[in-house]
Amino acid sequence: MYTNQRQTNETKELRRLGGRWLKERRERAGLSQRQLAEILGVEYYTFISQIETGHGRIPPDRYAAWAEAIRVDLSDFVREILRYYDPVTFAILFDKSEDEDSTSQSSRQNATHDMTVLTKELQDLQEQVHELQRLLGKKTMELEQMRETLKHGGESSSERQDGRRLNAKGRRPNGRKIPVSAVAASLDT
Repeated sequence: MYTNQRQTNETKELRRLGGRWLKERRERAGLSQRQLAEILGVEYYTFISQIETGHGRIPPDRYAAWAEAIRVDLSDFVREILRYYDPVTFAILFDKSEDEDSTSQSSRQNATHDMTVLTKELQDLQEQVHELQRLLGKKTMELEQMRETLKHGGESSSERQDGRRLNAKGRRPNGRKIPVSAVAASLDT
């Protein structure tokens, strides 16, 4: 949450959500990333993209300029940005009002729980993707081995290395064809 603090998954998710909110507000204002960058005096419009994807944050001394550019009241803008950039300060300032009813507190607790569940689900999906990538790599390697074996008339790579070559008709030097079972067996090695 702070510039020198290592980002946790929760922090990254909050930044991403904050970026999504900023993007929605920019689009409501009818601005492209380039146009917003020009209004803000930002040299590279990719900075806007980094903010909107959660890979950066708006410096506090630029809040007023951003609020004006995307046509949001400054107080509302700062409140919303704090929700994503500094949730501890946000909770101190806005979540602890004494006139708050239990329904809104319950809603926030549910939202926090939902975010925790979503973060866990995201981690599980990332693990599943990693496992699928591993399996795909393994199957791709097996397919390449099979293609290589078929290309050389059923010889396994060990047979080719041993010098047992096929003649022009795709037969072994003793004249026998290579049985399909030999091709399959060579894939098991």
